[in-house]
Amino acid sequence: MQLFFSSNVRLNALVQLDEQEAHHAVKVLRKSIGDKIHLFDGTGNVFAGEIVQADKKGVVVKVLAAEKVSSQKANIHLAVALPKNAERLEWMLEKVTEIGVKEITPLICRYSERKDFKRERCEKILISACKQSKNLFLPKLNEPILFTDWIKQKSKATRLIAWCEEKTQHIKELLMSKDDVEIAIGPEGDFSKEEIDAALHNGFVPVSLGKSRLRLETAALYAVVVLNAWKE
Repeated sequence: MQLFFSSNVRLNALVQLDEQEAHHAVKVLRKSIGDKIHLFDGTGNVFAGEIVQADKKGVVVKVLAAEKVSSQKANIHLAVALPKNAERLEWMLEKVTEIGVKEITPLICRYSERKDFKRERCEKILISACKQSKNLFLPKLNEPILFTDWIKQKSKATRLIAWCEEKTQHIKELLMSKDDVEIAIGPEGDFSKEEIDAALHNGFVPVSLGKSRLRLETAALYAVVVLNAWKE
């Protein structure tokens, strides 16, 4: 099943695909008038439709049927420092989306080497990853925020922070009774002592991701895999 993304889809409505999705449908997949395709809106809804227009003005789809899919993934909020290398950032966003996260917040930490990102480019990567993996739930992508500001935000989730400390309990040994989990992953230089102390003061539980020293994006992926596996 080929999926096309549109954030505004309704049953029996006419939906015009954006430029990128239209190009993929007509130029890459050679779709034309009368062909059946499927749309998703990123919130668990999938729609069956028929192409009724495909020309220079764009691609228009008539929505014929709708289905709501229940999420079986954990409600994971991944808060992660940005890798210095843009390619590593894009790889991380792609993989955690394929596996399943509900929300992603870029963190600006004391030892962060990168403090900005190209939001539009990142959003396209998330959509592409959803289409590739047939994950109908598009993660919410937040703007970068200072770590010290983020940890002060109120939350009812189980709040975890990855910490390179030998005596810290491994993440898989933690029994979490709540559906919602927040996991904070620091930069390559780890969180500072002041950041760890502040997180603990705000109710975060320190967890280990194993004995190996992982790269930032590997740590984020590992945490998401473990949390999803535990929930499933």
